[in-house]
Amino acid sequence: GRYLGLATLLDNVVFALGVSIFVRTPRDLLLVGSAAVGAATLALAYGLVQALGKDPIPWEGGLFFSTLGNSGPFAGYLLTVSAGAAAILVVGYTRLGWASRVSLSLFSAACLMGVLNAGSRASALALLPVAAVLVVLALRQHAAGLLRARPRLAAAGALWVVLVASV
Repeated sequence: GRYLGLATLLDNVVFALGVSIFVRTPRDLLLVGSAAVGAATLALAYGLVQALGKDPIPWEGGLFFSTLGNSGPFAGYLLTVSAGAAAILVVGYTRLGWASRVSLSLFSAACLMGVLNAGSRASALALLPVAAVLVVLALRQHAAGLLRARPRLAAAGALWVVLVASV
C-alpha cells in the first residue's frame, strides 16, 4: 500500500540522472567516485563493527545495517556501489594502473561481502542482473581482444559470474 519500492526506484533514477549530468570530465568522476567510496567505506566499517558485536549502541536481532537503519537498503546501497566500482574497473581497465585495479577489485569484493552478510534476499538476487550487465560491458568494451589479449581478465570475470550465480 505505501509503494516504498516505487519511491526508491524513482529516487535512484533521479540520482543517476544527476550524476550523469554532473560527471563530464575524469576529474568529476574522480570526485564523485571518491565520495561514494568514502561513504561506503565508513558505512561498511560500522556494519563490520555491528557484525562483530562491538557496536556501542545495543540493537535487537543482531542485524547488519550500519547507519542506514535497515539491512535491506544497506545491502542495496552496497550492491550499487560494488556494481559501480566493478563497472569502472571493466570499462576503464586498460586506462587504470595496477593499484587502481586492485583497489577497485578489493572494494567491490568487500561491498559484495557486505551484501551477503546483510542477509537481504532481494539484493542477493539482484547480483545476477548486475553480473549480466558487467559481462555485457566487458564484451562490448573488450570484444576484439578480450579472450586473446586478456585471458586472465576473462577467467576472473567468468569466475566472478559463477560465484555470483551460485549465491
